[in-house]
Amino acid sequence: MSCEHQGPKTATACDPCSPGLRNRYFRGKLLTVADYRSEQAYLNGRRRLITRQLLGWGIASGFEVERNGAVLTIGAGVAFDCHGRELVACERVEIDELEDVLWLEAGDCGLQPGAKPAPGRYLLAAHYAECRIDGVRVEEGCGEAVCEANHVCETVVYSLRRAESPWCPPVVQGCDGLDPDSGFASAPQPGEPVKIADSGDVGAIGLCRQSRCGICGGGFDPCRPGKLSRHGALDVDFEAGVPLAYVLYAADACDVPTLTDLIHIVRACEPTRIKDIGWRKWHEHPELVTGRKNFRAMFVEPPKPAAGPDPDSGDEDDEDGTPAQPAPANPYPPVDTRFWVCFSAPVQIASLTRDVITMTLIQADGREAVGNMVRVPINDLWVAPTSDGDPPGTTRGFRPKVRYQFWQGEIVPGASSGFSRKTLVEVRIHGDLIIDWAGQPVDGNAIGRRLPSGNGTPGGKFLSSWRVIPKNADVPPR
Repeated sequence: MSCEHQGPKTATACDPCSPGLRNRYFRGKLLTVADYRSEQAYLNGRRRLITRQLLGWGIASGFEVERNGAVLTIGAGVAFDCHGRELVACERVEIDELEDVLWLEAGDCGLQPGAKPAPGRYLLAAHYAECRIDGVRVEEGCGEAVCEANHVCETVVYSLRRAESPWCPPVVQGCDGLDPDSGFASAPQPGEPVKIADSGDVGAIGLCRQSRCGICGGGFDPCRPGKLSRHGALDVDFEAGVPLAYVLYAADACDVPTLTDLIHIVRACEPTRIKDIGWRKWHEHPELVTGRKNFRAMFVEPPKPAAGPDPDSGDEDDEDGTPAQPAPANPYPPVDTRFWVCFSAPVQIASLTRDVITMTLIQADGREAVGNMVRVPINDLWVAPTSDGDPPGTTRGFRPKVRYQFWQGEIVPGASSGFSRKTLVEVRIHGDLIIDWAGQPVDGNAIGRRLPSGNGTPGGKFLSSWRVIPKNADVPPR
């Protein structure tokens, strides 16, 4: 029986294959295998949809990867794939034979198990899998009996595929080359935004911030569940792997690939953090006061400027609204500093403006009863070059540059400044304004004085403070 009626159009086709199909119970209803399958599919599908849309996908905990010679060990863990399915690995798995993992390659209909692997760089991923267990004999009344699996066990299987497609997730790198003495003379400056990724794929918590890994087909259709393909005794979704690490294979004497290296990757579920700062020594010891000479060493002495116009003139609109004439070249260039900031993953250069970092001085007045707040003028940023392998238009760190007049009036030796008395220095890094490679704000939330920063949620402010005294040496904490 069907119910035909006229009415408004619906947003989901209500046919037997609809993801919104669920059982309707009534007295006398005959329940069949199809009805029970429909019930399970509806409940699983809705739960996974909520997980995927609110949490995202990626690793929630665990799945640590270790290498011992030619053996890979993957720890227990919990993750969600890009369809919201739960990957619950209860045991550690050692991979020491080529047959212990799925070797995937691109086929006509997506990823599929491939032939003998060749040496190269591979992406290790975890996949949701189902195993049919507990076989039972079923008599159908005519013909021979059949064997059916009485239960389905949800498990995890691992795969390796050639890492030739998109850069994802970011490879962990150090913070070398950010000091002005490191040899980098110039770097790209902020300009037009570079479209790397947007935040349209971000959940409320942001477990995973991207679908750029080339593993989930580059997108997610909430009305089309992931397809499980039969492979041996398992049903696996080859396309929906959760990336764990890069592994390198080389050919041995018998031309058989053997594991030679393991490259840990930043978890796709982790937001980008402030990894290190150039003044870490002072930041981690709030009671450690430093001398004026040591503080002065954080500024790079600039060359003596030639005579020229006031650097603050020009670039302003006239009172009648007409644009003013641009000022001649500034003979007072900004002064470079050693207050560099390093990130755990690349950030978009276009988001780095001079407003992302502020430095405030709180200096005692003549009576030393109150403190006068002075904002250090940040005129420009030095941006580190894009690291090898990172997306274009990104950087791993920057340094602020201050106005020349501040250097001349407050920092230069012999200047009569507020540093003749004890000064509290506060530096704030605004994570909300810095956009990472995946289109999310940097997790700059300060948790005490630890580094890296972050509490697991994007955005927030990183606060650092220390004291400068007129003396020339560091004073140990009391």
